Amino acid sequence: MKIPLIFLFLLLSIGCTRQPEAGVYKDESYTPATYMEKGCPPIDKAWDKEDFKALTLTLEQIRSENKYALPRKGSPASGAYFSKMLDEGHFAFITDSTVNDLSKPESLLDLIDYCSALYYLYLEGDQPFQGFSHEITAVDIFLNRMSRASLQEATRVRLQTEMLQEDYNDVAALKAPNEQMTRGWENMVAGLFQSLSSDLGKIGEVYLHYEKEDMILLAKESADLLALSGKYFSAEQKSAVLGQLERMEKDHPYIEIRKIMKTAAMNLHKPE
Repeated sequence: MKIPLIFLFLLLSIGCTRQPEAGVYKDESYTPATYMEKGCPPIDKAWDKEDFKALTLTLEQIRSENKYALPRKGSPASGAYFSKMLDEGHFAFITDSTVNDLSKPESLLDLIDYCSALYYLYLEGDQPFQGFSHEITAVDIFLNRMSRASLQEATRVRLQTEMLQEDYNDVAALKAPNEQMTRGWENMVAGLFQSLSSDLGKIGEVYLHYEKEDMILLAKESADLLALSGKYFSAEQKSAVLGQLERMEKDHPYIEIRKIMKTAAMNLHKPE
């Protein structure tokens, strides 16, 4: 049976104009041994600043040759190495009482730089969707959990500072460190607000660029962090976050995320 030419033309037209569907990239990643042979740090040791630098430089080279060969979350070949890349042990120093508090900010900044490098390794800015959706979301969640640990540690330091407030005010030599801690706390809260606003914006406005399961996972993690940090936000910051939550509660196409945002908004409305 012959197909009329008009129908053939329509079929060809539909095929040519169909938009690409979002989906994760194919997995051509290597085993941990191969990554290490290429210059990535060993999987069985604790990593430091130099290891993070070696990793990102090596992965940049790998990406330039074949981006599908980057380590992938849950991959049979590279999943274990990707897990090492975002091992929460990397930020254990934040709440470690044996580590000098004065050394923590620099180590934290090094880790943030490392995460930024990873993020841009996997980000596809020129694509209509994120083929590394799982990996980008994993970096976002790692940063969220690192922020949670930082909040826990900053709260401890703040309480300790408040307990010694009278001593700091009485001794001129100790007043400056107290003021420095206060500024550090304010900067940390501002950073948390910016990070959460960014994540909520991603969930609310560019959800089509990512896999649904990743957006739901990030929404849950962001809501958990907001539950801990929201009480420290200024009235203006709370109002801005509530606006984002309420818009998603009303308009987001994923019912799971609407429910998460509704609960998060209710929690933020609760009195101290």
